Amino acid sequence: MKNNFEIPDSETIDSLFSSVLELLLYPPSLKEQMIATESVERKWEMIKVHKQIFEKDSEIKLSREDNISKILQSFKRGRFPDIKKILSLKSILCVDPTVKIKEFLQNDGLHILFSFLNNDLIRAFTSELDAAVIYEVLSSIKIVMNSKVGMDSVLEIYDSFDSIAYCLKFEWKALSTLVTFYSLPF
Repeated sequence: MKNNFEIPDSETIDSLFSSVLELLLYPPSLKEQMIATESVERKWEMIKVHKQIFEKDSEIKLSREDNISKILQSFKRGRFPDIKKILSLKSILCVDPTVKIKEFLQNDGLHILFSFLNNDLIRAFTSELDAAVIYEVLSSIKIVMNSKVGMDSVLEIYDSFDSIAYCLKFEWKALSTLVTFYSLPF
């Protein structure tokens, strides 16, 4: 991948990487571990993938027009969801989980996200942006699964955990860590 700008010093990279991990809702212990163990090059790749976090004009802002049904409709229209829309969806789900998760489920959100994960193009992803998009989709599913109604809904979907397992790619450590979360006993 071509660099759009020069790699900053390691202290700056650690600070930016920490911000990315916070946005991705990493638990503090895993965040600390990743900051300590990931190479500078790997951290820089992840920062570049999530660079819109650091650009003023493309900050994720929730407006009255950003609602679950509109975001899900945009996912239905496209073959590959926009990372900004996925981050917006994740933010909305986190704001008031009990109400928003019910709305998400009523709008067939899980089926839309799982149909995305089952897309053949997704199973053959190769770029950092692909990995980031899939990571955010899986993170959104994880948020939904944190509620009883959400977990029950995921369990009702045939092959839901197979779909998640197909996302396991060891070259992307953060994605692999998230996928393996789903295989842990509850």
